[in-house]
Amino acid sequence: MRAQGLVTVMKDDKVVMKIVTGTGGYYARKLAYTIKCSGRIPSLEEAYDLAVKCLWSNTETLVVMDEKKILFKGKGNLGRLYRKTFALPKFNPRWECGLIDHFRIVKFKSKAT
Repeated sequence: MRAQGLVTVMKDDKVVMKIVTGTGGYYARKLAYTIKCSGRIPSLEEAYDLAVKCLWSNTETLVVMDEKKILFKGKGNLGRLYRKTFALPKFNPRWECGLIDHFRIVKFKSKAT
């Protein structure tokens, strides 16, 4: 069973966070729902912890990133695609072709002043 997962968090149609895993991707829906129900964009650390709690417990492949930082506790180096394709909400940076097995987008809007 293929199990790569991607949850992309967007604000005003701009990618602000990507959560990527090579295992347990079928929990992308649960993670996206948890983030959406929180009513706010989590910090990198919060998103990482939520991903682990939503059963993406294999942290070897778990990557949480925003525009500036990457949180990765696995071994080795991440490929260039993580940064290069960050703005593409449906692109899986784990594969050169960008395909993903399980994918969700969470959208937030700026509050009107």
